[in-house]
Amino acid sequence: MEYLKHSPKGRHPKQQELLILWANEIKKDPIASTFITQFQQDLDLTISQDIKNIVTSISNDQQNIQTEIQKIQQLVNPFRGDGIKTINEYWNYWATGDNFILHSDLVLAERTEQISNVVKSAFIPGVYNVQASSTSEAIAFVCASLLLRDNDSFINAYVITKESTYERIMATEPSGLIIITDLNVNHNVASHKGNIIFHCELKRGNGLPELSPDAFAKSIEKSLSKNVEAYHLARQGGYDVVSLRRILKIERKNPSWLTHQNVDAITNMCLLGGWNENSSGDKEIIESFTNQKYDDFIGQIYPLLKVDNAPIVKIGPEWKVKSPIDLFSLILNHITDKHIEKLQQQISYLSVDNDPEAIVKLEETIMRFYSNNQMISNALKRGIYSNLAILSNIFDHEDLAKSEKIKKIVADELSSYDLKQYLSNRHFIIYFAAANPKAFLGFIINDIHEGGVLLDALFKGRKKELSLTGWEINYTELIYALECIALDKRFLYEVTYILFYAMKFPKVGNYVDSVRELLGKIYQLGYPQTEASLPERLDILNQLKNTHPKEVFWVLCHMIDSITEHHTFFFSQGFPTQIYRCKKGDETICVGDLNHILSFIPEVYSSTEDDYLKCLNISLRRKLINLTSPLVDFLIKESIKFKKNIKIIDEVEKEIYHHERYKNADWALSETELIPFKDIAKTLCSEDVLMLNRKFFRHESPIQPDSYSHEKFAECQIQSRELRGLKIQEIIESLGIETVWAFAKTVENTRSVFEGLSTLTNPNCPNEIYVALITNKIETSNAEVYFSLLHYRIGETEYLKVIDRLLNLDNSMISVPLYAPSWTHALANKASEVGPEVYVDYWKNVHIWQRPEQSQLESIVLNLLESKREWDILSLIQDEEYIKEIPVELKIRILRGAIFNIHENSAHRDFYNFNKILLSIEDEEIRGTEFEKEVLEIEGLLFHTLNEHLNKGEELHIVRALKWNAYLMIDLVKS
Repeated sequence: MEYLKHSPKGRHPKQQELLILWANEIKKDPIASTFITQFQQDLDLTISQDIKNIVTSISNDQQNIQTEIQKIQQLVNPFRGDGIKTINEYWNYWATGDNFILHSDLVLAERTEQISNVVKSAFIPGVYNVQASSTSEAIAFVCASLLLRDNDSFINAYVITKESTYERIMATEPSGLIIITDLNVNHNVASHKGNIIFHCELKRGNGLPELSPDAFAKSIEKSLSKNVEAYHLARQGGYDVVSLRRILKIERKNPSWLTHQNVDAITNMCLLGGWNENSSGDKEIIESFTNQKYDDFIGQIYPLLKVDNAPIVKIGPEWKVKSPIDLFSLILNHITDKHIEKLQQQISYLSVDNDPEAIVKLEETIMRFYSNNQMISNALKRGIYSNLAILSNIFDHEDLAKSEKIKKIVADELSSYDLKQYLSNRHFIIYFAAANPKAFLGFIINDIHEGGVLLDALFKGRKKELSLTGWEINYTELIYALECIALDKRFLYEVTYILFYAMKFPKVGNYVDSVRELLGKIYQLGYPQTEASLPERLDILNQLKNTHPKEVFWVLCHMIDSITEHHTFFFSQGFPTQIYRCKKGDETICVGDLNHILSFIPEVYSSTEDDYLKCLNISLRRKLINLTSPLVDFLIKESIKFKKNIKIIDEVEKEIYHHERYKNADWALSETELIPFKDIAKTLCSEDVLMLNRKFFRHESPIQPDSYSHEKFAECQIQSRELRGLKIQEIIESLGIETVWAFAKTVENTRSVFEGLSTLTNPNCPNEIYVALITNKIETSNAEVYFSLLHYRIGETEYLKVIDRLLNLDNSMISVPLYAPSWTHALANKASEVGPEVYVDYWKNVHIWQRPEQSQLESIVLNLLESKREWDILSLIQDEEYIKEIPVELKIRILRGAIFNIHENSAHRDFYNFNKILLSIEDEEIRGTEFEKEVLEIEGLLFHTLNEHLNKGEELHIVRALKWNAYLMIDLVKS
């Protein structure tokens, strides 16, 4: 009954129990039990039969699929090897090179949407166009997309590239084939018979998106060994898959567009590299180079824009050879001495096309936009100059005579360069360096020998009032060129010499010090930016140590840093035009190498503070502790030259302290290992009491707790003050207390000196401190520290006696020892007794750390109000008991004064207390009184700020008052 009466909403709490009872009753009934048993058996038989039917159906489907596959294979097999391949066979043919297979990301990366479209289309009969920059790339893309699934998913997919084979297969009227082809035939007939056709063609509009440079390079890394410089290889191939296949010797056939009829035009096009059709200067150069009208030349190469794997692209008005290195490999035998002579002639025209405002731009200090006044475009200059570098690199291995001619062109060009020409063409300097490194380095070194006119102009720091770039942009190309040349050990001496010269220019602003950064990359231990071995690099430094000892010292220290400190190494890819490349160093550093470097350091050491401290820093490194004994002995000898040198003494003592303080750290030296450095410290201090005791007055306390707790920390603070007091007493006994004032100004933590003084029991010490304060020998803040701690140590009764003694000396600064210990009733009364000026100064500066009695509160508040310290009052009266003791009139004075004497830091800290005062004022206390308007004005001015702290605007008086009297706002505004 309870179940039947239960509301239908939700389940009854005893529903499960009731169902169990019903089930048991049914089982007891013979008829019901027999029926249920029979029903269960029938249901099991039905399910079993359904499963058998499904298995039979699947088996039949598999047989049908196998039959269809066999039919397809029987249909296709006769044509195998005659322009037809499975997608797996085609991919292996297209992607396999010598000992490597191209990764599918070369055609699939960043094309997720297009892959999905191909896979979906592979199940629906129809004709689908796939467009790419070459038909072979489009076919490879479709194959790779289908192969992303398991190999059996598209066993009916074939690549057909021969028209006769395609027609013979179609004549058999197949169905269910997936055909990937580049044939331009009517594919609709095949699709109507249930086939899927992927027609691969050249991109005319929206085709497969181009891969980004990063994606292209990373795909190369996945394809080849990790030692291959993928970005360099990607640039060589012009970020084009087909060009890359030719460079990797996968594709061995010449492209169909390269014929005997157009090879001369293609050779001229390749040597020019690129141009701008809107530049009249470019057209003149092209006509002179090709000996034909510009329009006739364009007429010959324009069809190349539309061919499969086009060798040239046109973006807006600019023409550019897609992959010069790939194209040169096809036409190299067609380049003659006559072509090189023509190049030399055109370069002579390029060299006189200078920017008339180049030097003005160099010296410009504000941002200004200049027009380009050069006749020849950067596209043509970059094309010709970069081709010089490519040809020089190729001919070094193919034809030395032609290589020498290219190098002579560069040498002749650089010999006539001055500052204006360099600045006009600085973006192309990298190509000169790549084409003829020897001539380029000779050009720079010759400038150094003649006074460094060029380098001084480039590296001179210039302060720019407003600019999009800094002054370092002037030498960026030079640094990059030197970085690339440094890879070749034949030129490392010259590169180092130039960089050593450039080190004389100081680093300006926050810009990276590119010169030192490059030197560091070249001479670092492990993966240096050069093929030169460590002995070869050390030999170069040895040759330069007499002329550049300071620079060699820096490099040697950096070499040690690179192996003992944590550094991240970045490597240049070398010249972008370089084909045959130097191998970068990959060296194993042994103990002998480090010993060699460490023994080299004293040879180029100069007796300066910085050099001494750098050697000290190296000597203290845990990783080198077994190797630095000779260097430590050298430092001990050198320490005599730096006796009483405060900077070095502080650094040595600080290092010793850190190693002792953190003795369990991995980097810390043991007590035994620190002995030589303590000997150095003694030598430096030279028994001077001031120098010996400086280490006790750092920011760190000289005594630290073994484990951290509030009690132990407080105990160690007291012990540290007492220890510092003993050291101060030693100084006073040796040199007198006057020495302490000067000593305090030289130590790291001046406050600690006066903390130590506060522990001295000499009754005359307060007088000495007070006299020093009056005579401006010490800062007021330091005197405050002393008198505050003195009050804490001796108690108020004795401290008042000290005040009386100080009054006998002078009362001009007596307010300082009175307010320094924080407020007490006795000290406040003493300030009042001394005089009104002292009393006023006392209340301007005194802090109230201890809780005053309620009877004293109003007097304290009034005195703080007189000193306009309303925000300090708000911090003081936080307790409800204090707030109740303050009358309404005084509360309003505090709030009004707080607004007019607001300080940002206090405002952010104490607005909560400001609100507490406001909320403590009852409406009945002010309604109809002279205070009501003031309270409402205060809240009106600070409505948003107060509301933010309250989060409930209705608690403000002004909100409640306006609800009660809407016209009140008009009265407030009028007032």
